[in-house]
Amino acid sequence: ALPILMFCKKVNIPFEVYAFTSEAPDSYNKKDSKYGDIMMKPYKLLNIFSSRMSAVEFLYAANVMVEVSTARYSYCRLFAMGGTPLNEAVISAMKIVPEFQKKYKLQIVNTVFLTDGEGHRLSNVYAEKFEYDWNQRKTLILRDPVTKHQEIVEDWTCQKNTAAFIKLLKARTHCNILGFYVLSGREFSRAAYILLPKAADVDAMRVKFRKEKSLVITNAGFDEYYMLRSEGLDVDEDTEFVVKENATTRGLVSAFSKYTKNRLNNRVVLNRFIGMIA
Repeated sequence: ALPILMFCKKVNIPFEVYAFTSEAPDSYNKKDSKYGDIMMKPYKLLNIFSSRMSAVEFLYAANVMVEVSTARYSYCRLFAMGGTPLNEAVISAMKIVPEFQKKYKLQIVNTVFLTDGEGHRLSNVYAEKFEYDWNQRKTLILRDPVTKHQEIVEDWTCQKNTAAFIKLLKARTHCNILGFYVLSGREFSRAAYILLPKAADVDAMRVKFRKEKSLVITNAGFDEYYMLRSEGLDVDEDTEFVVKENATTRGLVSAFSKYTKNRLNNRVVLNRFIGMIA
């Protein structure tokens, strides 16, 4: 991800990067919630990178993230491992993305979510009193108060819940919404059962996933959802993102293309991703 941010900063493409966590102090609370609102679990967004950063601030943030990823960073509760508030992050994006679009006067915006697990299922709402019939599964209707767009969720799996929130975000922002799901080979069968169509040849998809280390899903609510095999991620290659001093925009694009071409095994995913955001 860092080379992509470096590229965006070089060519003055605005960006904001948030980490979502359920363990940070002062997490979201329900004091402003009202009747009918979705009941969310505690979570917090950490704005770890921004195009608004100076070169020194960006370099410092990059160094911290590298230290955290290699487990050399001293313990900090902000980066503690916890749950996966993916759905809460999608809901937050319904405010963050429109403000981002307005601030930079953008017509084309790409919103990307990266996760290593499924989000919490958000299916409860604030009510005047608790009423539930354990013999009958309720239908969840999610409605955006701004656009009035709504999604009906009858399958209560976490993934279907997320897909509904993604569609609401799409309806409000009209941006490209892409997802990256990092998982191990042994997790594929469970994920395939949730994500792939019922008629899909799961055995063939498993072979493809193991061989190509990736799989592209188009029925998960996102415009495209990329499953990446964690064992196949290129984290130890020596290829560097090299840019000549005073390089032109064309030179920066060429350098970034060369970097990604030499570094990534997941050619199909890379080409699809570039095609979506270009």
